[in-house]
Amino acid sequence: FYAEHAERPFFKDLVAFMWHLAVYQSRETRAWSRGNLTPGQILMVWAFHILWHAGRPIRLILLKERRSGSTWCWGNIDDWVVLFHENRAVIMTGNTKRVSGQALRYMVNTYNLLPREIKPTKKYLSKDTIYLEETDPAKIEEGDYGLHCELSAQTVGTDYVGTGDDAQGAHLAEVGKYEKACDPADPSRILWLD
Repeated sequence: FYAEHAERPFFKDLVAFMWHLAVYQSRETRAWSRGNLTPGQILMVWAFHILWHAGRPIRLILLKERRSGSTWCWGNIDDWVVLFHENRAVIMTGNTKRVSGQALRYMVNTYNLLPREIKPTKKYLSKDTIYLEETDPAKIEEGDYGLHCELSAQTVGTDYVGTGDDAQGAHLAEVGKYEKACDPADPSRILWLD
């Protein structure tokens, strides 16, 4: 099935990616699985999908109920942005190390479980960043540099948040709990919040 669709844009569609490839961890069994979006998550995916195809800057603030799976949902939307689009960088910022670490774990597990036919080349994975770029010298010599994309998981309140990054996307997870997260007089810098 994956090989059949690998050369087609099927999985580059956000809805197909979220349903068929994005993985989540069950709270009860701790097992990783796919394809079980809640109605609320489906609404989040479609909202982003519509805004993305409108071709305009996306600024979303999501007010949600606790334990709705929105951090997982938006974390995998971050994945989709960097896994299937060239020259993209997304910073995911959590209010605690646990939240930001969990978001990066979602990204890494989704990446690791991608079928070989559609998995982009990973250059490195550090404690807070996954970087996708071609590593094969022969391909690089032919001008194939891979996606040249990065997803970085950072924690609010640390000195280096947002520094040195040329990011096109910012996902701020649960930062409303952190009083110094942003200047209330200038909320325009927020792209999407959960």
